Amino acid sequence: MMDKRSNRYEQNCQFLNRHNGALYVRYQAHKTIFPRLPLKRVPSKSGLDSLVIADTNGDIPLHSLYDPRREAVQKTKEACAGDNIFGIVVFGLGLGYHFEELVKCKRPEQSLIVIEPSWHIFEEFLHATVLDDPALFRTTTFIVGQTGERFSLSFHAAVYRTLPGRSAVVALDGESRYFAELFAVMQEGMTAVQQKKAAAFDRFRQETDRLQERFGAELPLRTLCERIIAAHTGTEPYRMTELILLDYYRMMQLQKRTVSVYDGE
Repeated sequence: MMDKRSNRYEQNCQFLNRHNGALYVRYQAHKTIFPRLPLKRVPSKSGLDSLVIADTNGDIPLHSLYDPRREAVQKTKEACAGDNIFGIVVFGLGLGYHFEELVKCKRPEQSLIVIEPSWHIFEEFLHATVLDDPALFRTTTFIVGQTGERFSLSFHAAVYRTLPGRSAVVALDGESRYFAELFAVMQEGMTAVQQKKAAAFDRFRQETDRLQERFGAELPLRTLCERIIAAHTGTEPYRMTELILLDYYRMMQLQKRTVSVYDGE
């Protein structure tokens, strides 16, 4: 008879296959070959499981050994609460406590980028959590099992594509320690991308004001996008310029700075 964990795992795999087929295929491809970490589950004082990496320099707990759920609520509360937080980067999944809290408390317009360096930990996550919200995958980008240049490229593209404005980071302390080099790459990447986007936003804001003054506030969004993109195709890749620009408008809409120009077709 299938135990509760195995049944949950099978249901999560089926759900993942239906709603994020690309990630499911990658997981299945790596399932029998990914490096196994020295992981062990240990009960916390609250009775909930915590996950520990048995490192040669001492065990590294990925969750609180007292109350993992309470820790997760504390970690996610600030990230969800700020009106000027438009995206959240999650570093490390563990058993999914903080991920579950983020899904419950984040605003619908907030995007998530989830980074899990280890396929082994991702597998433990699938055994522990419950995936049951199809809408989740429309606002969440998963970067799993990637390192080095491939991770850097995937992360930069995800930040450009999904995170307008200011973003928060929710990290598992244990994973940010164990994967310290990758965590540093993520932090540096966020800083670099956000600085570039901030400069682009300033430029686009100036051009928006100029175009609105010239053509009037009823200029359709599509036309406005095309005009600004055309002005920058010689200095930046077309697609990247388009992504930054659309992020700019998304941020302005979320800041309630909308005027009729943003609703036109």
